[in-house]
Amino acid sequence: MGRAVWHSRGVKMTAVFEPAKEGGYTCFVEEVPAAISQGETLAEAKANLLDALRLVLECQRELAEKKLSPNALREPLEFVEA
Repeated sequence: MGRAVWHSRGVKMTAVFEPAKEGGYTCFVEEVPAAISQGETLAEAKANLLDALRLVLECQRELAEKKLSPNALREPLEFVEA
């Protein structure tokens, strides 16, 4: 089977940015608790959080692929707002 691609068009997640005591921000994605990061500025924290989210999703895909049976069906999944 071909590789399924996840299309993120229409998907919205919630990023939370907390000012850190030592300066800068800590941040995470509410819907993906493993996606956490930090940055000295809000812009840096946002960019770092997007990288963290991308890495978490890639890692989860790799782990899932290792556990798939040869008969597993895979297809693209697109979330679209109604």
